[in-house]
Amino acid sequence: MTSHFARYQAGERDEVWRDLRALELSVFDARHREDAHAVAREMASRARWNVETLVDRLEVDGFVAARNDDDSTPRPAHLPPSDGACALADWMEEAFAPFPSPPGTDPWAFLTFHVWK
Repeated sequence: MTSHFARYQAGERDEVWRDLRALELSVFDARHREDAHAVAREMASRARWNVETLVDRLEVDGFVAARNDDDSTPRPAHLPPSDGACALADWMEEAFAPFPSPPGTDPWAFLTFHVWK
């Protein structure tokens, strides 16, 4: 059986997410968890690349992100994850046990972090 991750990389993204959702809570079982996390990491990596590309292109066109304050103080449009992102994901996993964090939570926090409007 081909892994969900290999299928995701081959372009079957919608089908892979459908199949992972169909697993319901068994997606957290040891036999699926690593593969599901690999899919989530890849998704988050692609999302980060998309955000960084979008920010770069907007800035080339003159876009300036700003705080929502009286002075419209300029600020970065995207802040990469801090060094503490992995620790936060670990804390969430422990704090919300026995409910495991969804497979996408820690990669999302680690790879994408925050985009300012």
